[in-house]
Amino acid sequence: MPSILLPKRPQAPAAIGPAHLRADFLDQLLLVLPTLAAAGYFLVRGWLNALTVVGGVVALAALISHRDDARSLLRQRQVRWIVLALAAPLAAVLATALAHQQLVPRYLDGPIRYLFAGLLMLGLAARRLDFGPLAGPSFAVGLLLCGGMFLLPTAPLFFWGDRLASYFIDPIVLSQHTMIGAFVCLYSLRRREPLWLRALKLAGAAAAVAVSVRTGSRTGWTMAPLLLVLWLLKARGGATARTVAASVALVALACFAVYFASSTVHVRINDAVNDVRQYAAGTFLDSSVGIRISLYRANWIFFLQHPWFGWGHSTLPDVKTVPAIAAFYSPLFETNFVGAGGHNEFLQAMMRMGSVGLASRLLLFLVPLWVFVAAVRSGDPARRQNGYYGLVLVIGYLTASITPETTNLIHAASFYAQFVAVFAAGALAREPA
Repeated sequence: MPSILLPKRPQAPAAIGPAHLRADFLDQLLLVLPTLAAAGYFLVRGWLNALTVVGGVVALAALISHRDDARSLLRQRQVRWIVLALAAPLAAVLATALAHQQLVPRYLDGPIRYLFAGLLMLGLAARRLDFGPLAGPSFAVGLLLCGGMFLLPTAPLFFWGDRLASYFIDPIVLSQHTMIGAFVCLYSLRRREPLWLRALKLAGAAAAVAVSVRTGSRTGWTMAPLLLVLWLLKARGGATARTVAASVALVALACFAVYFASSTVHVRINDAVNDVRQYAAGTFLDSSVGIRISLYRANWIFFLQHPWFGWGHSTLPDVKTVPAIAAFYSPLFETNFVGAGGHNEFLQAMMRMGSVGLASRLLLFLVPLWVFVAAVRSGDPARRQNGYYGLVLVIGYLTASITPETTNLIHAASFYAQFVAVFAAGALAREPA
């Protein structure tokens, strides 16, 4: 495989033999698996879930073969914090189950993926392997395949009402993940790279934006302004008062242009504004945004009733019996509360698991954010690049978490777990080999 894709590790050459060949094969596999995960995620149900598990198992084999590297890695403070963050979702579910004496096995499925992703991160970091050079091309291929599935004239169409969706990804998650992929492609652009590679990345980003717009989901769009500002600052080589002001102004103009140029964006933004106005006036509470506001209020009320361990995963409070909810109760609200969750990552975790759930989500998002910000500020180009990729992922999930739960679906949890792991492995400070 070309050396541009697989950076050499700064270590002394080992003698050629069965052990060396096995280690080299595991190293190659640790990079191939996330590449395949990004390229095939949008096409095949369960693809990313399975590869997250396989990646963790392969990483465990690599760690067992190089115990000294693993022990040295775990002495680093950032590594221990990342491992804690990835273990937090499973710990929260188990603590809640113990407190309520009820265990729902299906709620363990998503959190367990974080443990396999943690092993993948340790394996990549211990072997000093960098997925960063592969991130842009692999996401570009995946997004072009996704665009081909939806946008070509001969492509089979998947709709959720009149909104674009696949047979296993709803419009909200599809918009969120394609936009994250688009910015990974943009952030991977380099001045000195082959023209075909630059064209591939730009085509992948364009396909992702086109799919995201066709979903009609505002969830994916909300991350774009912030990530565009950060991309412009990255391209300018740093953040000064002047570059920040210029970048914000340029992105604001771009957002206005998209608002007036795209009828889909125009209608969806206007609908959101009207929904908020009607909810504030009390004239119509059951709009798309209005239902979400009611769900937020209800989740906060139920969190205050059980602030430590929440209501658990088997028990759901009866919204009809709560006087504070009577002011905004409707049958549609109850249907969404029972069948669709809280539509907010943090509030849903707080209602289900109380303060334990809130702590798990804060660790899951803020610890990687800290690691990636530190990487962006480092002088190591490889660390800095992985730091920017990680910021795309974390900022994308944080902004999206306002209106849906972003980790309740297994494939959404696997997406975050897998790519936090591979970008964190490249963003960690490297000790001399």
